Amino acid sequence: MKTYLVKNGNSADLLIFLLGWGMDHLPMMPIVGERNVLFVYDYSDLQFDFDFSKYKNFTLAAFSCGVFMAPLLKDKLPHVSGATAFSGVFDLFDPDRGLTPEIIGVFRGITLDNYMDFRRDYLLDTPEALEKFNKHAPLRTIESSIAELDALEKYDKSAPKGKYSFNRVFFGKNDRIIPAEKQMKAWDTPIPEVVEGGHFLFYNHGNLDFFFK
Repeated sequence: MKTYLVKNGNSADLLIFLLGWGMDHLPMMPIVGERNVLFVYDYSDLQFDFDFSKYKNFTLAAFSCGVFMAPLLKDKLPHVSGATAFSGVFDLFDPDRGLTPEIIGVFRGITLDNYMDFRRDYLLDTPEALEKFNKHAPLRTIESSIAELDALEKYDKSAPKGKYSFNRVFFGKNDRIIPAEKQMKAWDTPIPEVVEGGHFLFYNHGNLDFFFK
């Protein structure tokens, strides 16, 4: 795994943010706000090294496959006072509650020629959100993203299934990667909060303060 720390001031609070497939910190930078955030991404391996001793109060957020990864990473993370899930489910490869084989095929079919079309057709739901994402696009290669997808499928087959205790769950009503009805079916508690947005729902709401009121 890779990490990127955004440090704002001398606060002892840290938000640990598990990002989604193919992501890095760059698309999140416009919406961080006034907080310390440790972004975690690229789950091609589970090596994780960060000194949490400089902070005292921890919260967790997880986006997309970061929700799936949260139970696997639980022992590597400090105790958190609250956790929020975005656009993700624990049973990521369950076609009834998560990704369908067709969507996985779309992921595996991404090329340099059609990557922009993928963002427009699946990831973002408005031209404004798409334009903003393209200005802050992740610097991940297609090869690294496919290697990450291979690792996620391996974890699904080999790692013990588990849950993580999330306090709030958000998903976009226009999600075309894991549609809203699937996410609603996947969560018993807490009851998901449906908001404007596609799979990458953050740009529809200003910054992260919208979700952490």
